Amino acid sequence: LQDLQLTEDEDQITWRFNANGNYSVQSAYQTQFIGSQYNEKWRQIWNAKVENKCKFFIWQLLQYKLPTSEKFIAR
Repeated sequence: LQDLQLTEDEDQITWRFNANGNYSVQSAYQTQFIGSQYNEKWRQIWNAKVENKCKFFIWQLLQYKLPTSEKFIAR
């Protein structure tokens, strides 16, 4: 934080997934679907021949998003 320089300039929103900092649908698509090391894993989960609630549970598990008692206590 010591190197942080505050200015009177207006804040600017930038899109970090595009070299010029501008948002585009193409850059959003590429960020979401191309070059991700997890695409195959997610495709296998969502295309599995199991009930949707099982797919959702596996997705939550792999995202570390399962509601656990520790998380409820933290609230």
